[in-house]
Amino acid sequence: MRKTGKFSCVSRAACGVLAAAMALSLGACVEPGGKEVLYMKETYKKQLPELVSFEKAEDLTLVSISGGEGVLSADYVGHASQSAQGLQLSGKAGQTATVSLDGALQVDDTRRYDIRWHEHMGFAVDLNNPNDFDVKVTLRLYDSEAGEGMYATKELILRPGTELAFEWMNEEITRFDEVDLTHIDKVELSATAEKDFVLYTDNWRLLEPYGEKNVYYYDIPGASTSAKYNETAAFVALQGVINRMGPALQLWCGDNGGMDNSWWKIMTAEGYWLNGYNRKELKTFEAVVDKFADRISGVIIWDEAVPATINVASTLAGVFNAVPVVYGSAEYELLVTQKGYKVLYDLRGKFDGKTDPAPGVKTTGSPKNDAYLFAKWLVLDAGLCDPLYFGEYQDSYIISPDQADSRWFVVDRDAMTAKKGFMYDLNYWPNISADDEVNSPAGVDYNTTCALLDSAWAQLRESHIIEVLGCSNFYGKYTSVYSASEGEWGNIQLITEHHGMLTADAECRNASFYYHAPQSHQLVQNAPSERAVSSSYEEGKVYVMIEGFDYDGLCQNYGNWQWMAADRTVSTRLIPVSLSATVMVYKYSPAIMQYYYDTKTEKDFIVGGPSGVGYVLPSHMDERMVELFAEQGKHYYSRLNYKVANFNIDNQIPDDSILEAYSTFATDGYGVTNISGPQVKTKLVNRMVLNVLGGVGSKEATAAAKEMMTQIKYYNPGMKPGDTVFYTARFARADIGFYDDVAKACQEIYADYNFEFVDPYTYYYYLREYLGGDNNRLSSVTDWDVAERVCAQTTTTVTASFRNDGRDTWKKGDVFGLLQLTDKAGNVVAELKSKLKNDVKPLQTAELSFDVTWPEKTGDYNVKIQMSDGEKTFEEYFNVAFETKVRVAETWDELPGSFRPLTPTNQVPHEGSTTITFKWEESQGAQSYKIVLARDKNFKEVVETAEGLTEATYTTTVALEDGLHFWKVEATNGVGSVEEIFGSFMHRNESRVK
Repeated sequence: MRKTGKFSCVSRAACGVLAAAMALSLGACVEPGGKEVLYMKETYKKQLPELVSFEKAEDLTLVSISGGEGVLSADYVGHASQSAQGLQLSGKAGQTATVSLDGALQVDDTRRYDIRWHEHMGFAVDLNNPNDFDVKVTLRLYDSEAGEGMYATKELILRPGTELAFEWMNEEITRFDEVDLTHIDKVELSATAEKDFVLYTDNWRLLEPYGEKNVYYYDIPGASTSAKYNETAAFVALQGVINRMGPALQLWCGDNGGMDNSWWKIMTAEGYWLNGYNRKELKTFEAVVDKFADRISGVIIWDEAVPATINVASTLAGVFNAVPVVYGSAEYELLVTQKGYKVLYDLRGKFDGKTDPAPGVKTTGSPKNDAYLFAKWLVLDAGLCDPLYFGEYQDSYIISPDQADSRWFVVDRDAMTAKKGFMYDLNYWPNISADDEVNSPAGVDYNTTCALLDSAWAQLRESHIIEVLGCSNFYGKYTSVYSASEGEWGNIQLITEHHGMLTADAECRNASFYYHAPQSHQLVQNAPSERAVSSSYEEGKVYVMIEGFDYDGLCQNYGNWQWMAADRTVSTRLIPVSLSATVMVYKYSPAIMQYYYDTKTEKDFIVGGPSGVGYVLPSHMDERMVELFAEQGKHYYSRLNYKVANFNIDNQIPDDSILEAYSTFATDGYGVTNISGPQVKTKLVNRMVLNVLGGVGSKEATAAAKEMMTQIKYYNPGMKPGDTVFYTARFARADIGFYDDVAKACQEIYADYNFEFVDPYTYYYYLREYLGGDNNRLSSVTDWDVAERVCAQTTTTVTASFRNDGRDTWKKGDVFGLLQLTDKAGNVVAELKSKLKNDVKPLQTAELSFDVTWPEKTGDYNVKIQMSDGEKTFEEYFNVAFETKVRVAETWDELPGSFRPLTPTNQVPHEGSTTITFKWEESQGAQSYKIVLARDKNFKEVVETAEGLTEATYTTTVALEDGLHFWKVEATNGVGSVEEIFGSFMHRNESRVK
């Protein structure tokens, strides 16, 4: 999209002239049925955008049009000029007009290796609705080679006058569908409206992450004035737009970069994802704009008289690739007056609580709510937002732009802009008016929040829990009647009841940068101690598990992670500590989670919080949300080696169905802090321990010890020295050393009670035993190797490792590995066993190997691997199995960055020679190859091996015997990864050829 923000459109009258002109450069014919097809001549092939490729003559069909009139512009085939036009698609009232692009949008093979499977790839098309009424648009992306009928669908409503570069990200596409952006072979756009309409499209393209290894940063130091607030708000939105396609731009806020600089040094170290990247400073906001001018479509003007419009403008900025500005500000003058960017939406004076904010949307009497309902109508209901993501961010009402810390309430929006999420700040109480609009009807904010979340839930097809970043407004805006804590819990209850969960907190900058880090292959927790798996609890002890940190997922873990500053050497540490890190850190900042695991000591244990997966009130989840919550729990807990879900806050004890769901992923323990209502009673739920968890707020060690003892006695009435007691103490924020001080204070003040501070494994093993449970048949996945893409009807080896975390020994012949392959409908396609090579004692690891012959039918399959004893799977013993998706493709071409054997072909007899020449396609990025030839498919009877080959061919140097042979090639690429191909052939010696 050009930086003027305008589409170059033509009138219908001009279409015929342009079509005639196009006939000079494009061949045209009319297919049976009257559908016109335009063919691009070979001379224009090199002028297409670099990501568009044509491999065969039959792929040269560029655009086909049905049900409407269409014109393909010279601009599209490479003639860039200000007068070039987009494709005009027109249709009759109530009828559907369709335009399709065939055989073109495929990622260039020469670059597939770098971007394959990248979550942040995307497809984009510029759309313009010049009509004064809605036009409904349906986009379909086809991947025909992946299976019949496989496509992704997105429905949009283009409001009157809407023009945008619509970007559809791979993450959003694969959330529901099976299309892989690296192999789209057809794009189809259909449009319909209630009246005769015209729609313009232009610049159909695939998007890929930035190729350069440069990271830019902009420092906004100094006092927090209105000017700084406005600049920061504008920059952060632009940062999200820019970082959508890759980690390109960071925000600093003085102090030599502070934590931003510290994380940069960590993430550029050897072994981390930014190693080899360069960092450059952009010294002015204008320099930022100039560097990334091609990503800016225009500006959104927000209204300082209606504070909610900063959230609305930030939302629209993410959808329209725009920058939110204040009219007349330095940013406005730069972008509009000097640079000529178009004002896409001006929100000034639009919301007065008297005028309907949008067609068919009645005013609520509240300017704030009208502003959010306008945004809901324009982009959320229209399908332009991603309904998975919401941002609950403070608007500019309670935080004055001249207040010292005001900028911290806009720095956290970049991830929401990047994700095209919806941002809001509304009262969560149904029975009171908000403090910022005391004259508005009670509950109007509440009703608007419900409407927003319900719209998203419907668009998600009830298949995903809505993820809300941000936090309740603690700053007096909605808490004058209720306390801040009551406000927090009331807010979470509202979000939970409408199928959402808080995932990460406010005040965390650069999230749009860090979520691009690749997720670690498998993170492994410290193993249980020898003591936990070999000894029983002792009567008469008070066992305490200390847990640190709060709900604040990203803020705590990015900005305040105590491990970075504290002395964490084991020799100076007295007690083990459980540190609560929400699994969403693994999603939004995976490299930071990797750092926690890399730097943990034997006394550091990471547990899941809050509420297990995301911050919810479990007792307020409905049946469908419970199912989704458990699915997410099993996925993340498997990858993070979690077994404990501590720090649940609720106003009542969850019912049995919810506890059953928790027991499928929080297999060791579930710690509950209830606000009011019935007292938590420790008990077993399947093998999971429902455990009381108390919050300790004191910041001085002696006071904290006394507070903790008061809570222990409250939950254990009549407690006296010599009683056996278990208790978890949660500290919201404290340094590592503080926990040692608390432990020493407890042991000194309450010496008669025999305190012992233990790690989470020991705590829950002992507590489970105390409650009458056992600690056998416990396992953890510690490693796996499963290809993401495989070729149909081939055999590959799948491996996995499971650690024996229980007290029993897995006997060879009694316990085995089990692999289940199921199709999309849940039907079991294959079930394979992997026998143990030897007995596996506690804390030892079982290495499993499966030779999987993949089905003939292409598509997505689910692979589940776990241990079994023949009577039950270990999942039935309440362990988390390993699961992953595998795409079965029709040809080797479906494996971007991979390669395939050319000769000899599979299962074809090779006759007449004692030696054979092997050839294979080159693997993109390979530095060398290794070939292995064997008489068996497991490559134990090796005939010949050759390494360090620089050409994609090899001739054997040994005479081959008669019979079936197997060969494989490994390609080692520039980053050290290895890919394999397998082939087989039947050989007959020359002497037998007559």
